[in-house]
Amino acid sequence: MAEDEDELATLAPSIGWANVGKSASAHMTLLATSFIQELDVICAQEPWTSTNSRTQNHPGYDCYSPVDSWIYDTPKDRESARPRVMTYIRKGAGLRVQQRRPIHSRDLLWTDVNGIAILNAYRQPTTPEVLDYVTHLTPSPKCLVGGDFNAWHDMFEPGVRSTHRGADLARWSSESNMDFIGTPGEPTHNAGHVLDLTFSNIPFASTIVRKDMHTGSDHETLVTSLPNRGVQTPRSNTTTESRNRSSEMRKAKKAYWKDIINGVKDDKDLYKVINWHKLGTNLKAPPLVVNGNTVEGTMEKAETLWSEVLDRFSASDDLAQDPLEPWDGAGTLPCTSPGTDRVTVRLLKACWGSIKHTLQGLYSRCLSLCFFPQAWKLAEVAMLPKVGKKDRTSVRSWRPIALISCVSKGLERTIARRVAWTALTHGILSPQHGGALPKRSAMDLVACFTHDVELAFSKGLEVTMVTMDVQGAFDALLKRRLLDRMKTQGWPLTLLKLIDSFLTNRLVRVRLEDSTTPSHSVACGTPQGSPLSPVLYMLYLAELLSQDSNIRFGYADDICLYKASTSVDINVASLATEIRNIMHWGTRNKIAFAPEKLEMIHLTRKNGSRAPDCVVSPDLVIPPITTSPKKGDQPALRWLGVWFDRRLTFKRHVAERAGKARQIARHIRGLAKTVDGPPASALRKAVITCVIPSLRMERKHGTQAGRSPLGFSGLAAARRSAPGWDGTSITLDKTLSLAVRGVPFRIWRTTPTVTLYRDAGIPSAEAIAGGGQATLRTPHFKR
Repeated sequence: MAEDEDELATLAPSIGWANVGKSASAHMTLLATSFIQELDVICAQEPWTSTNSRTQNHPGYDCYSPVDSWIYDTPKDRESARPRVMTYIRKGAGLRVQQRRPIHSRDLLWTDVNGIAILNAYRQPTTPEVLDYVTHLTPSPKCLVGGDFNAWHDMFEPGVRSTHRGADLARWSSESNMDFIGTPGEPTHNAGHVLDLTFSNIPFASTIVRKDMHTGSDHETLVTSLPNRGVQTPRSNTTTESRNRSSEMRKAKKAYWKDIINGVKDDKDLYKVINWHKLGTNLKAPPLVVNGNTVEGTMEKAETLWSEVLDRFSASDDLAQDPLEPWDGAGTLPCTSPGTDRVTVRLLKACWGSIKHTLQGLYSRCLSLCFFPQAWKLAEVAMLPKVGKKDRTSVRSWRPIALISCVSKGLERTIARRVAWTALTHGILSPQHGGALPKRSAMDLVACFTHDVELAFSKGLEVTMVTMDVQGAFDALLKRRLLDRMKTQGWPLTLLKLIDSFLTNRLVRVRLEDSTTPSHSVACGTPQGSPLSPVLYMLYLAELLSQDSNIRFGYADDICLYKASTSVDINVASLATEIRNIMHWGTRNKIAFAPEKLEMIHLTRKNGSRAPDCVVSPDLVIPPITTSPKKGDQPALRWLGVWFDRRLTFKRHVAERAGKARQIARHIRGLAKTVDGPPASALRKAVITCVIPSLRMERKHGTQAGRSPLGFSGLAAARRSAPGWDGTSITLDKTLSLAVRGVPFRIWRTTPTVTLYRDAGIPSAEAIAGGGQATLRTPHFKR
C-alpha cells in the first residue's frame, strides 16, 4: 500500500482550468465534469462565493483558497473580500499537496502538487497587480502558471493587436523559458479571443481546450497534460450514452437528498438536517506564519501548533517542592464515593449489560489506589479553527480539542461531579464564579450582573465594565500549584493523589487534517475535552474570584469586573487599581492575562459622550468601546454570549440573536415543500427546539432593561414593561412568523399569522414576549 502511494506521488497531475464567471451552476458543473474525467487539480477563476465564507464544494475534492474567510453585507464589500481564484485537489489520489502564500493576494494561489509548483491566477481587466507579479516571477524548475490573464498578444492569438500588457507577458515567457503550452489561435472565450493562458517550463507539457467540459460560462475549459500522466483527448461530440449517464447521475443525486429529507423519522435525523444551515466552506488549512517564518507542510504545521499552542508553557514556574510529600492528609472535607457511571457512547451503551460490573470494579480500584491508568493519558489533540477568526495563518486562530478515551471520561465525569458538588456545599468557590457547576450557568451570571447594573441605574449611578481573559487557560495550569491550592482549600490527600496521577506523564499527539504527529510529553496543563478539566481550573482560579465577590464575576477563564459610582472617572480610577491588583496576583501565582483581550465599556443612561480611558500603567491603557467595526451595528461589548451596549437596551444582542434565529427559520422554510419535505410534526419540533429558544434568549436579556420596574412608576412603568416598547417584539414577531410558515403544508401567502400559529400549535410572539410560559399544544396535522 505504501509503495502504491509513493508511486502515485511521483506521477504528474492532470490540471483543469476554467473561469466560471461567479456562476454557481457553472462552478458546480466544472467540479462535476472534472471528477468524472478524473482530473487531479482544478484551477477555477472567478468562483461562485456567498457571504459567511461559502462556496461550491465537491465530496471528491479538497478546496484551497487564497483567503481564509470572506464576510460581507453589500455588493461593494463582496468585491473587496471574496477570493477570485480557487484550487481543488482530488481526494484519494495519493497526491502530496502543499499550499504556499508568498504573496497575500485574492487573485493568486500557489499549490505544490507532487513537486510541481502550480500558480492559479486571475487578472481583472486593466489592473496591473497580477501581471506585475507574474512578469517579475523567477519560476522554479518544475513550474506551471495559468489562468485568465485578459491580455492579447500575437504569441497566443496570431494576427491580434497586442493590448492590455500582452507584450509584457510574452516577453516574460521568452526570457524565463516559461513556454506558452496552449494552442495558439484556439479561442478560449465566446468572443473568439484567447484570454485563458498556461505557461510551463516542463518539457512536453501541453494544454488543450475541452469543449465537452464546457461549464456554461463565457470561457472554455482547458486541461493541461504533463509527461507520465497524460490525459487522452476524448471525442469532441457527446454520445447519447454519455448524455443518458449524466442524466441518470443527476436524478440519482436528487433522489438521494430527497430521501434524506423525506425520511426524517427521529430527532437524530431531524437535527442532522436542521444543522445543514451551519455548513460552511471546507477550506484546507493555510500556511502558518510564526515569528515571520512561513510553515507550509501539513506535518510541519501540526508540529508547529504543538510547540506554539500546547508546549508554549513550561513547568519552570511551578513549585519546586511537591506539596504532597510532607503532608499527612489531614483535611476538612470528606472524600465522597463515586456515583453511577452514565457514559452514553454508542459502543458502551450497546454492551453495557455485559461490561458494567467490570467497569465499575475498574473505576473503584482506580479510586482506592488513587491511580489513573497510563493508557488513558494519551490524548489526540484535534486542531480546529476558532469561530470568527479570519486569519488562520496565526497559531492563535486554532483551538486544541483533546480526544481522550471514552472509558476514561466515565471515571473523570464521576470525579468531576463529586468535586463540583463538594466545592459548592462547602463554599470553596465564590458565588459569582460559574463554570462546570450544577445550577450555576453563564446566563445566571449575566442575569446577576444585569440586575446589579439596573439597580445602579435606578440610583442614578454610572457603571463601567471591564472583561479579562486568562492567557492559555487550561494549557497553562501548573500541577503542583494546583495541588497546593487544593491542599489549602482542604481537599483530602486521597483526592490530591488521584489528581496528581491524572496530570502526571500525560502524552499528546496533534492531528491536523490528515497528518498526525508522534506522541509528545506534556509538562503542564490539563486536557481540553476532559470532564474533569473545567472543575480543576475553577479550583485553580478560586482564590482570584473570592477576593472580592461583589465586583468580580467569572466563568471558566472569562473574568468581568465592574464599578458603579456617580462618575465614570471614579469608575476607571477604581478599576485601574483593581486590575493592577489582579495583575500582581497573577504574577505571584504565575498566571498571565492576555492584554489584547482587555475590553471596557461605560454603561449609563445619562446624556453625553464622556468616555475616559482606563490607565492601568503607562504601557497598558484600556480604551472604552464607543464605535462598532461594522457599519450600522450598535457599539457593544460581548461577554458570555451577550452584547452589552451603553444604555443597556440590548438592541445589539437582540439583532444578533434574531439574525441567528432567522437563518434557522429560512432553512426550515426551504425544507418545507408542498410535495416533498420532512413531516410537519418534525418541522414543528425544529421550530420549538431551535428557533424559539434562540428568541427566548434574546427576549430574556433584550427586555430586561425595559421590564425592570426600578425607578419607574405609573404610565412610565407601563410603557417600559409593554411588549415592543423598544422594538424587540417586532423583531421577534417577524422572525417567528417566518419560521412558522415552514410548518403547515397547505398555506398561502395571504394566510393570517394568527391562523398559522393556531395550525402549527406554536405560541405567538406576544406570548413568548410576555414570559415564554405558554403551553405548547400538540396539533393534528393532515397531509
